[in-house]
Amino acid sequence: MISLKMMGMSKNPFSTLAILFFLLSLSLPATNILAQESPGIKVPEKEEPYTAFDPLHDRYFGDFKLSTRFHVRVSSNSSDNLSDLKNKLDDNNWFIGYHYDVIASVKHISSAEFFLQLRRDNISEYDAPLITDGKIRTLFGPRHTYTEAEMLPRMYRLYFDLPVTDFLDTRVRLGYFTYLVGNGYALGGKYPNAGVTLSFGPEDLRGRIHYDRVDSYNKTDWGPTIRDERAFTGRDTHADFFATDLMAKFGSHTIQPYIGFLHDYTSPKNRSNVFDNFNLNGTRVNDDLLGTVGIDLNLNFTKFNFGIEYARNFGEAHSSNKTAPDRGNITHKGWLLVADAGYNLGLVRPKGKFVWASGPESSRRDLENFRWHGRNNRAFSVYSPTNANLFDTHYQRAGIGPYLATASTYLLNFGVARPGVFGDPFVIENVIFLNGGLEFFPIKKMYLSVDYWNMHADEPGFGRNSAGEAVKLPSQLGHEIDFYTSYGITSRLTVNLQGGFFLPGSYYRKDRTDRFSAGNLGLSPVLPRDGRGDPDTAYLMALGLEYSF
Repeated sequence: MISLKMMGMSKNPFSTLAILFFLLSLSLPATNILAQESPGIKVPEKEEPYTAFDPLHDRYFGDFKLSTRFHVRVSSNSSDNLSDLKNKLDDNNWFIGYHYDVIASVKHISSAEFFLQLRRDNISEYDAPLITDGKIRTLFGPRHTYTEAEMLPRMYRLYFDLPVTDFLDTRVRLGYFTYLVGNGYALGGKYPNAGVTLSFGPEDLRGRIHYDRVDSYNKTDWGPTIRDERAFTGRDTHADFFATDLMAKFGSHTIQPYIGFLHDYTSPKNRSNVFDNFNLNGTRVNDDLLGTVGIDLNLNFTKFNFGIEYARNFGEAHSSNKTAPDRGNITHKGWLLVADAGYNLGLVRPKGKFVWASGPESSRRDLENFRWHGRNNRAFSVYSPTNANLFDTHYQRAGIGPYLATASTYLLNFGVARPGVFGDPFVIENVIFLNGGLEFFPIKKMYLSVDYWNMHADEPGFGRNSAGEAVKLPSQLGHEIDFYTSYGITSRLTVNLQGGFFLPGSYYRKDRTDRFSAGNLGLSPVLPRDGRGDPDTAYLMALGLEYSF
């Protein structure tokens, strides 16, 4: 089926395939593809000691060591019903996508390091479209096939990591890089920005102090400009991010408290402010301080592991309009709880996860008035809903699942719409997720996971029924079954298959006639239903071939 669709689906498929063949034939050193991070597999970041040497990866030049890596993924992606849960509407997607990384690291004997990563994917860090059967439909508009210069990489990370003093092993990192704490959901961690991190302390009690200039990466031209990406760059945003954390290790156990501050002083006219009711005389914000404090605990025993993370928002967005009693400053009150556990039985590993992220307050008055004038942001926030223009700069890390409901796939940031402030299924807010699954290692070099998710909304909001009455919506979002499997054909070549099936719950089956529901700050979506009055199942499938050396 793939070979039939590939014929004639690109303006010049021979040139694009030739470019991929050239990338695959580059004579860079080898690495193990099974060490790459995949959806559902959490791969911790580790600092490589200077003494470690791999003749296939590394080269010495006097007191310097050069390490290189290359990774490319080619995939076939298909989905249906994600935008509307309705079979009768044409929203199926199919495309051949690709993603590649080139990494170079130069380390001095003093442990000073220069790090450079080039990559090509799409703006949301998913597989870039190479060949399609027509228009690719996503939540953020159609996507086109990348051709010619658009296939070239752009700089993704660039930094110097330098020793400062032997006292407390103090180091400084300068450049464009990401900052991550806990599971990566509380203080961002997905996108790089220009910043500096000071780290200090022994290995079992190490602290960090971090600053970055939010949105700085998007304001710099690091490579070919993609038409689909232009809408996400060049905004007149002004924001700073400060954070500090402490990682304490007790054998194989870790605990990490952290605190962060996102200070956004973008002018009201340049904000995408949910509380401003789409600029209809709502709450105008000219300065916002979004704070987050949290702690992450991980216990790792011989066969059993358990982790729990709790984070809470605080701070205020200051309004330039306090003339009405229901306007004024906005207080951040969101919170997040993530817990997971697993038990190793050898060839089988049962696992589970619980995610609870607070959602926005709702009332019938909001729906009846088609307005929002509240003073509380109860939705858990990594970036503030008073400025959604920061979504592609300060964002949660990928990989939590469920694949469809949170767009955690190789598709183009595309998932089932659900109630919430941000209108983005990837963002973990206003959800209660309960997960159970199994991981299998049936044969050498093969990994398989199967997951079941039961999903609810913390605050589903209000809607109008066919009689015009404002009614509280059901909280059940639905069920999802996901699977992921990979097999190492060789030490360099791996094939993997990812899939998911979303079964809509009572929230999507409720009798709705309103096209705009103000219960959740105007974002309690109404999805079409088929002639029977019931939504249809959505699915996705992604077959990937990955090569690393």
